Amino acid sequence: MVAKVEHQEKEVAEFYRAEFIHLLKVAAWEQRQADVLALELIVEEAKDEGKAAGAKLTERLTAAMASGDRLAQHAVWREREVCLAQIQASVDGATAQMRVVKMRRIACEDLASALGV
Repeated sequence: MVAKVEHQEKEVAEFYRAEFIHLLKVAAWEQRQADVLALELIVEEAKDEGKAAGAKLTERLTAAMASGDRLAQHAVWREREVCLAQIQASVDGATAQMRVVKMRRIACEDLASALGV
């Protein structure tokens, strides 16, 4: 990437390295902000989904316990495990995406540093 920037600098008369890096940083920052907001929304939705599912499962478990239906109680516990796994998968996916967002930010900073800007 450094070689490409240096090539553009030589080939294009009005190419300014510092301005290019500044524009790149601004674009990267704006994209990062949008990505972070989207990922925070995924995590919040997972939390809300967990709360709603927890309330429903608690209600079903209470009813199953009141009726003495052990099979229904076990079914609720199994469903709880599946629900927790799905929510955790959403959170894990968002966490993995955050690592990518962070790597893009670091790459932008490394490029600026390599170009001496």
